Amino acid sequence: MTDITEILDALEDMARQHCYTDSDTHETNSHAFSTNADVLRLLARHGRFKIVREFGRVVVGYWPENDPQEAALRKLNGLSDQRGMACAWGAESAGFAQSVPESPTPHS
Repeated sequence: MTDITEILDALEDMARQHCYTDSDTHETNSHAFSTNADVLRLLARHGRFKIVREFGRVVVGYWPENDPQEAALRKLNGLSDQRGMACAWGAESAGFAQSVPESPTPHS
């Protein structure tokens, strides 16, 4: 039987490939595809994506390694600003560190 982690991993892989991530701002956008928006919302509920704004089918946010607020906190705490570094987004993302690949490949 497949557990929730395997399903979330598959959905995250799909979203990273199918949703657009801007190379300058590192924001990820659902591009008004309902399925993309629904998957990003689901991943956000499980601490794998951070939504910064949304309107209907448009969901915009950051993958953990691209979140500028987390990067600023890492710098303040004297930690490296490397991509793929796990970060804590609060209690709702307690299992997040286990789901972040060590060296994620860039997605566009």
